[in-house]
Amino acid sequence: MYHPFILGDKVYLRGLQKNDLTGNMFQWANDSDVTHHMFMGAMPNTIEGLEEEYAQLIKSKNDVVLAIIDKKTDIHLGNVGLYLINWISRSAELRIIIGEKKYWNKGYGTEATELTVTYGF
Repeated sequence: MYHPFILGDKVYLRGLQKNDLTGNMFQWANDSDVTHHMFMGAMPNTIEGLEEEYAQLIKSKNDVVLAIIDKKTDIHLGNVGLYLINWISRSAELRIIIGEKKYWNKGYGTEATELTVTYGF
């Protein structure tokens, strides 16, 4: 495990890191199967665009974005986050992406969502 922040049974969540941008995460936004119901993927993905988004996220006090990592293999399989956190009304938007298709429909996204919601409350 590499810098785990929240531990689950199948996954651990850690802070998103700059080197994640050039890993398997880069291709997720270019895969129409992954982005079918998302705004991401409407335009081609670029390193510059990812770096700009990453820079904004790490400075934000109203967004918490975490990498979803498979505990057995240490593979970065997706991201989950609380966005647009409103500290007064105590609300946020939950977003999740499981970019590695071999992890779909196996409970990884469910566990990551549960861990994030628990963290949020």
